[in-house]
Amino acid sequence: MNDSILDDYRGAFFKECDGLLSTMRASLVALKDKPDDSDEIQRAFRAAHNIRGVAGIFGFNNIVDCSRAIESLLDEAIKEKREIHYRSVELLLSSCDFIDQLLHVEKNNETRDKALYEAAEQLVGRIKSLLNNPLPV
Repeated sequence: MNDSILDDYRGAFFKECDGLLSTMRASLVALKDKPDDSDEIQRAFRAAHNIRGVAGIFGFNNIVDCSRAIESLLDEAIKEKREIHYRSVELLLSSCDFIDQLLHVEKNNETRDKALYEAAEQLVGRIKSLLNNPLPV
């Protein structure tokens, strides 16, 4: 595949991610007031799932990891294995912010800020910790 076509796909990916992140944020904010709204949980899950899938194609592993963690927590809510609470919504919204920052770095071919990537890894660790916690989040 030539570089021009790959650049077109990358451009479409970043544009799509902007929309997906907006959708995910809106759904998560809605969950603050109605944490059992299955439509909003599903909507946020699908956005995270789509971001993860395409980020993987481009090798954006930190974005994949962060999206997968969000997806896993929301999947447990979909399967009614856990309830969504304010604390988890705030954590997931923070995850959206990190994905946004990571996308910005990749989109603009910026030098990767080690602190940003370490903070993203810590956030993923916090979500995984919640997933290992049998209590509602």
